[in-house]
Amino acid sequence: MISVILVNYHTARHTLDAVASVVAQQTIDKPEIIVVDNSVSDAESAFLSAHLPGTATCIRNPENTGFASACNLAFAQSSGDFVLLLNPDARLLPGALSKLADCLTNHPDAGAVGPRVYWDDGCRFLMPPSTYPSLSGFYR
Repeated sequence: MISVILVNYHTARHTLDAVASVVAQQTIDKPEIIVVDNSVSDAESAFLSAHLPGTATCIRNPENTGFASACNLAFAQSSGDFVLLLNPDARLLPGALSKLADCLTNHPDAGAVGPRVYWDDGCRFLMPPSTYPSLSGFYR
């Protein structure tokens, strides 16, 4: 099983879209979804609780402890063989979880894997869009 951890900080609508992309994955074992709400907002927490699927766990932090601390909190409660840290503004493409799990299973010496990350919805441009530095860039 894969545990998917998301940290919400005033991005509830994005978080729900990211969770929906996880729920839509066609996997043998349904992923465990854990959302940590770092927003410290009653309205945000209520919105998340009302709209998250019943299979998701929502942990409300009494204070914003930061991304890493929130991930550690969720990790301590996770039960998956693998863990995916998913940003609220990210969406999984069909089959992404299976491909990541297969890669880890087939390469037991790997400690982590990461997906291809695209800049656009058409999956034409890989992230991060950047240019190589030039000498003229150092003199600005």
